[in-house]
Amino acid sequence: MKILSKIILIVSICIFITCGLANACDTTTRLKLNSSGYSGEIVVELRKGNRPGSRVINRDLVITAGQRDFSNVCPGRYFFSFATADSPTISVTSYFDVESDLELAEMTVFLSRKNDTKGNKVQTVKKNEL
Repeated sequence: MKILSKIILIVSICIFITCGLANACDTTTRLKLNSSGYSGEIVVELRKGNRPGSRVINRDLVITAGQRDFSNVCPGRYFFSFATADSPTISVTSYFDVESDLELAEMTVFLSRKNDTKGNKVQTVKKNEL
């Protein structure tokens, strides 16, 4: 009987831990990308951490413009990076923090060759600065 109660206790702890982790990563992040003056593939990455030293959480492609959702995002500091496949530099968004109770973190980026002072600026960095 002692062995059975130990097994039940271990299984209960595992279920609690698994459920707790699943609930902590319920956030979806969304990048809406609109491009002016460029048509082609753009590699979009959701990155966790600070620059330099961040790591790729997820990667996808957008053709000229589009929206990409990345689900099961855990709490932490993130930013999006995007570039053409052959570009020596990467464009990055500002940082955003995901909280455990957040359901959707959304960012819209308009790429244009015009120097517009409205909205958040997108920075350009070298690949080794990510």
